[in-house]
Amino acid sequence: MTSSTAEDTLGALSELIERITTRQGDIALHRENIRLATEAGLDDESAAARELATMFVAAGESVWLPLLAHKTKELEDTLNAFKELLSLYQQASQDYLCASLCAVRSRGSRPDDVLL
Repeated sequence: MTSSTAEDTLGALSELIERITTRQGDIALHRENIRLATEAGLDDESAAARELATMFVAAGESVWLPLLAHKTKELEDTLNAFKELLSLYQQASQDYLCASLCAVRSRGSRPDDVLL
């Protein structure tokens, strides 16, 4: 990635984050944030975008699995780090159940229209 492209991508990510702060439940903004960071190969930003999405909307495997893999990879050998990771796995399993219920309850909508 060239310097100009990297700067453009970081600028676009910054703009998306600003928009997300005013429209936290906007799934399209979260999708775009994740897509842009992932396509640019920015692992930390991609994980941060996924984590941000899980704070505001129900997320499925496409968000949770890469986030959990990233967190596991950067895990330190401490009890607090293990507790944090365990908490994240618990949140993911609860969110996944929530996502399933939301998809069933949204009549006429595909799950992709409702969830990340």
